[in-house]
Amino acid sequence: MFTFFDKNNKVHISPGVALDYAYHYAEILSRFQQCKQLSVPTNDAGLMYCEAGDTLKFDKYSMLLENISYNNKTLKKKIDNLIGPAFSWRERFRMKGIGSPKFKLVRASAPIEALLAVDNRRWLCHVELRPSGIILAFRSRLETYGWIVPYRNLSIFKNEDYLSFYSQQYLVKVVWEAQSIDANKFLMKLLTLKAKSSESEAMP
Repeated sequence: MFTFFDKNNKVHISPGVALDYAYHYAEILSRFQQCKQLSVPTNDAGLMYCEAGDTLKFDKYSMLLENISYNNKTLKKKIDNLIGPAFSWRERFRMKGIGSPKFKLVRASAPIEALLAVDNRRWLCHVELRPSGIILAFRSRLETYGWIVPYRNLSIFKNEDYLSFYSQQYLVKVVWEAQSIDANKFLMKLLTLKAKSSESEAMP
């Protein structure tokens, strides 16, 4: 069905076929780890539909979704430049931890749901705090992926049942357990760091 062209980062689709979005996006993403967002036409049913000769093109800058399973110095530098280096052990001790409890993920933008869809386990994620942003991490099969979001691009919404993270047109929604002391402490840390980051960027 697919003919892959690694050199040009594009995929040519057989004429007149409707494709299941999540399954085929995950298949494509596994072959093009450097590409993050698929720009495709869709029909009313939410499926990708391609006419004869259509080409799916990748925009690797749309959503910073990375495989963080391995010790990749180039990727580490890229993430550190965007959201700051990981807190030191002393800072983590002073802050009483920089990670969230595990959240049950109920909804996410297509690139993330595509990776989750190929795994039979429950959809779980956790968030790591950085000085200038967050890494929202989750597992897909044997790999760990992270959505890297600077605080300046992050919006947070919470009601009695859900906590939602937004960045531009992308989102992750998780179940919010209001009675969880750990979850409430984590959220306060996140909001405090986000506010400090906004203040520092606003200073001349």
